[in-house]
Amino acid sequence: LGQQGITANAKAADYRETEQTAMQTLTVPRGKDFHLVLSDGTEVWVNAESRLHYPSRFTGGERTVRLEGEAYFKEAHDTDHPFIVETEHFRTRVLGTEFNLQSYGNEASHVTLVTGRVAVKADNSPETINLQPGQELTMTPDGESTLQNVDTYARTQWKEGYFYFDRASLEEILHGLGRWYNVDIELDCDPALLDYHLHFVANRHDTLSEALKKLNNLQRVTVVQEGNRIVLK
Repeated sequence: LGQQGITANAKAADYRETEQTAMQTLTVPRGKDFHLVLSDGTEVWVNAESRLHYPSRFTGGERTVRLEGEAYFKEAHDTDHPFIVETEHFRTRVLGTEFNLQSYGNEASHVTLVTGRVAVKADNSPETINLQPGQELTMTPDGESTLQNVDTYARTQWKEGYFYFDRASLEEILHGLGRWYNVDIELDCDPALLDYHLHFVANRHDTLSEALKKLNNLQRVTVVQEGNRIVLK
């Protein structure tokens, strides 16, 4: 990488000095996150169990990357070259902004705008949805979408080293823990439990047992670790 003008270590990589134009793929496993500086100066924090496809250096009229998973983008403003983030189901067009994008497999996708402007277009819809700062667009796998005002703090604290769930479903919280600690989730419980919405905060650098202890201290559910599984009872 150094011979290509790319500065990199175990937690970050910087492409601003490279002259290469080849496509790159960054794969971040469970339990890790990674910080990228793209060739245009755009910063990307990539969360656990995520994959980002991007060119070493942008060429052409658009700056396009493709995301599978979750990332926080701080886009370097360039009016003449719009920044585009593609996922499996939609495209987000960016103009000078910071936003969080989460799109994991068959889970609901979220685009959360912190500052600036973004426009989101689903692959199966002719409509383009424009977001204002403080708004979040949620899209289900079957194509339904909801736009609402949110506390963006909750969506962005993962890049600061914290789990921060505000009025989140228990299922969303458990999948977040499983993704970070690399454990499977077993929901051996009344399905109604999964509709519980909780406020839960924990340090991502603490152990799994410490995180589960905090979750159980809410006295709403019982969650235990059994081998490589988190079991909700």
